[in-house]
Amino acid sequence: MIRQSLVGAVIAVALAAGVVQAADTGYTAAWSSAPSVEGFTNPSGEITNPGTGGNPGGFLRATRTGSVNVNVCPIPFLREDLGKTFGTGAGTISFDVKALDSYEIPEIHLALTDGSSSFTYIITTQNVVGHPQTAVDGWVHYSIPWQATWDNAEAIARKWRIDAPTGEWAKVIKTPKYSVLSVIGSGKGPTNQTVGIDNFRIDAGAAVDPAKLAPAAADAATPPGAKAQ
Repeated sequence: MIRQSLVGAVIAVALAAGVVQAADTGYTAAWSSAPSVEGFTNPSGEITNPGTGGNPGGFLRATRTGSVNVNVCPIPFLREDLGKTFGTGAGTISFDVKALDSYEIPEIHLALTDGSSSFTYIITTQNVVGHPQTAVDGWVHYSIPWQATWDNAEAIARKWRIDAPTGEWAKVIKTPKYSVLSVIGSGKGPTNQTVGIDNFRIDAGAAVDPAKLAPAAADAATPPGAKAQ
């Protein structure tokens, strides 16, 4: 009885001290260390981290220069097999977006592609804020469902659009290195649309080694498949 009580006391102390705890899952890019953009690129123009003004702290400030939309490539997150990196459970890809000028943002697209197969999830901002997103809305949070083990039919049932008859969800999930997040402008505003992106997160139930998502030297280059939409 004394031994059992002692063991119970040790476990209680360990739990109280936070020694025994579940591992955190997923990973979030919050851009807390300016001026680092954490390996993200903007093939449609400029990309910076001003260090303040985010939700909270730093954020990605992306400006299009001559392109139709603001296109941001989350290269470190989408470098390798998403199932192995983030888990195979029911997951989400989420992020915060802010309009930084007079542009309306009617849609946000996330295209997962390996360069040949491609699936796109389209967010209609009016379904979230009641109208096309504008600067007065401040930071708006968006979330997209995904799961590595889906087949094409399951992905389509959850509102992912297959962009080619030969597209394969499983193939895209394994090598999504040319994927791009596009913030669609309404055409009503300045020539160079500017948006903010913060708290880009992928989670599907697995603990993630941050070292796997560290920016690599190759991330500075624009991926060949990241074309403006």
